[in-house]
Amino acid sequence: MIRRRIIEFFVFGGAVVLLETLLFAPSTWRDSTPFNTPIFAETTFVLRDAGTQWLVFVCLGGYFAGLVWVRTRHRDPFLEAHNPALWLACVLLTSAGVYAFQNSSNIDALMLSGGAVIGQAAGWAVWEDGTRRERGTGEGVPGKGGNLRGLIVAAMIVLLSLASLRKDGAPRSFEYHGDLRWTGPWDNPNNFGLLMGTGVTLAIGTILTRFRSVVQGAFQRRCFEPGKWLLAILFIAAAAIMARGLLHSYSRGAWLATACGMGYLALLASRLLRIAFAENSASKATVKRRFCHNAASAGLIVASIAVITFWQFRHTEWTPARRAVSATSARDFSWRNRVSAWEGAWQTTVEHSLLGAGWGQPERLYEHFYLRPALTDGAAIEMNDHLMLGATLGMPALFCFGMYVWLSLRRKSEIGDWRLEIPEVNWLQTTCRAGAIVLLVGFWFDGGLFKLPTAATFWILLESGSVNNHESHEPAKHLNR
Repeated sequence: MIRRRIIEFFVFGGAVVLLETLLFAPSTWRDSTPFNTPIFAETTFVLRDAGTQWLVFVCLGGYFAGLVWVRTRHRDPFLEAHNPALWLACVLLTSAGVYAFQNSSNIDALMLSGGAVIGQAAGWAVWEDGTRRERGTGEGVPGKGGNLRGLIVAAMIVLLSLASLRKDGAPRSFEYHGDLRWTGPWDNPNNFGLLMGTGVTLAIGTILTRFRSVVQGAFQRRCFEPGKWLLAILFIAAAAIMARGLLHSYSRGAWLATACGMGYLALLASRLLRIAFAENSASKATVKRRFCHNAASAGLIVASIAVITFWQFRHTEWTPARRAVSATSARDFSWRNRVSAWEGAWQTTVEHSLLGAGWGQPERLYEHFYLRPALTDGAAIEMNDHLMLGATLGMPALFCFGMYVWLSLRRKSEIGDWRLEIPEVNWLQTTCRAGAIVLLVGFWFDGGLFKLPTAATFWILLESGSVNNHESHEPAKHLNR
């Protein structure tokens, strides 16, 4: 027992150091951060050198191929339509082809390949850890494997909580009606808000993970250990600290993304409660009928509350509410500029639908042909990574990326499936998926797929949430007994 605790302590410390390096890396590789400055200075020099960048790009491709081979040799064949790695490989092959055809250096291409490699490495580590633990016990016990996944989530919560205590670390200050928009150790408040929203979702999901017996056995009386309550208090405190940072980022995209991630957790929790109630009721048909009737009423109540809230705060002086309501104002140039940039990105995608315009070209095309005369800066097009991916690599690559994300989020959990047909679910895996959803939605409004802090977090959570320790053919034999 002591030896295992010591090993877990060092593994947790290693995860913290690695995640700290990724989270506090420069977003654009132009400026240094207060963390690990010598390391990033050398890395920036290597990545900016056109002659060396090719070697890095080829090495990343080799690492990706090796990790995919290791992860799929005991699982489903690689050339299967339901394998997310196949679709991701198509995206990276298209990226490599466009990169080679252009014969020019581009950091975004490296960020895409590097993020995919980081995700595959995290997924392989989580799968290997869970498989090793199950084989060590001699039987596949759901929920016992995959302890590394919990360490990764805990390390992210710790680091993001500490980062939320820093208000402004950007080279220039961002303000909204005289109020400082917090940026933390990153270069803009939008990335700060996205990471804070991810941290809040992970903290709430971890609380559900610790107390999944409450969700799965809502009608059974159970006693909890004091240690669980202490951990719950710590996670609640961390969620409150990061929620404060999220609020002061004044990032509407981050607020919406966090709401989507929390909604995902709430949806699964409500389904578990409904199934648990149905199994403890005499008539499941009656429960289902009552649930459907109450769901319609609850939806109407929520819609009414939303309308009343908007009417109440449309002329408020409270800055956060004013910021949220401003999204409905026609005089708000922020969202109007983004809509204009989306139109330009779609036009670029349609004109270069097969292989895209190439790395670094959509921004130039937008500034020369699609930028409105009233605007002078075309940087708004870089705030939607999904459209940027389509404009850069073409519609086939965007479709493959969408299939990869969809299949990763839709994969069966360790017990039951994504639709929760039985009242058992790996809540830690669900928590990782919820955090990935926050970033995925945020990439539509604020970007971040080509920035290392947000990109690394996204790839790690997505792959950790898609890993199923029972996908291996040999360990899964016990399920048929």
